[in-house]
Amino acid sequence: MFGQEYGLAMIVEAPGHAEYIGGISPAISSGVFESYKTIPLYTRADVTKSLPIAKKVRSVYRPPGG
Repeated sequence: MFGQEYGLAMIVEAPGHAEYIGGISPAISSGVFESYKTIPLYTRADVTKSLPIAKKVRSVYRPPGG
């Protein structure tokens, strides 16, 4: 982590986004952190579940200027 922008890194497992946000909000809103970043990690099951959705979106998506 040396040379990175992080002063602290945590890996947190929570049942869902609401539980995660509820768990970290008190620390963030206290002003203890100058900034923070959340990087979600996805399971293979998450990615597999997303594939049919991505296929539907791909059929109608047009990039800007395209």
